[in-house]
Amino acid sequence: MWQESLTTKLITEFSARDIRENFYSFNCDNSSLSSYLYRSSYFDSLNFVNSTSVLVNEVGTVRGYFTLKQDKLRVQDLEYAALRIERFAVCETIQLNGLGRVMMKESETYARATSLRFLMLETLHESRNFYYKTGFSKLVVMLRNRILIS
Repeated sequence: MWQESLTTKLITEFSARDIRENFYSFNCDNSSLSSYLYRSSYFDSLNFVNSTSVLVNEVGTVRGYFTLKQDKLRVQDLEYAALRIERFAVCETIQLNGLGRVMMKESETYARATSLRFLMLETLHESRNFYYKTGFSKLVVMLRNRILIS
């Protein structure tokens, strides 16, 4: 289980220097997710595209991050307000130690705090079992004789 003391901050709470010095070395074993943190997350948050929360230890080392965006879940002719997890990453050297579960609980807390009934995401095939273990399920919707699997 996760033992290190971490603080969760919005990306916009960090200075350009913090991002340059502490975020560039973040590696989650997915180059796209790793580079998003220091290349685009700050500007996306400033432009209200989405919101990234970063988990750092007491010396400022990034241990993980998640990016959330308000969205809608569409089921046939109905729409429900939802929170979408756009990105979710844990530092490669500490994966499988429970930090992902801690981060998922924080994502759920954000959804509840904003009264959104649904938390949704799309994931890589190799990551789906993690999300199933944290309570997610596959959504299958019938649309005009077609099956949509989300």
